[in-house]
Amino acid sequence: MWSFHELKKFLDVDSPKKRDEKKMNMAHIYQPVMIKALLKSNDYATVDKIAREINQHDQSNIDLFSATVKKMPGPVLTRHGIVKFENKKYVLKIGKLTKEQRSHLIEM
Repeated sequence: MWSFHELKKFLDVDSPKKRDEKKMNMAHIYQPVMIKALLKSNDYATVDKIAREINQHDQSNIDLFSATVKKMPGPVLTRHGIVKFENKKYVLKIGKLTKEQRSHLIEM
């Protein structure tokens, strides 16, 4: 089992590395994001939850899904008059909602 100090040392990629020292490989964001997800979940997380956390930080996936939003749901919902696009943001064209109404629509 790792101690706080051991994990802190492993995560500290800026400190000098000795030959025999274990350090996190920062070739990609997967390792730190997985550790962060586990820490935020009281040390336990499903593979699916960790994958979702990694996906949120993966710029290539963000770029891919940004392009998808611009190609399909954005234009379709704009044509239906449900959303509008202004100042680089989509805006839901709906009147004031109560908290309960908003929750109900989200559940649907």
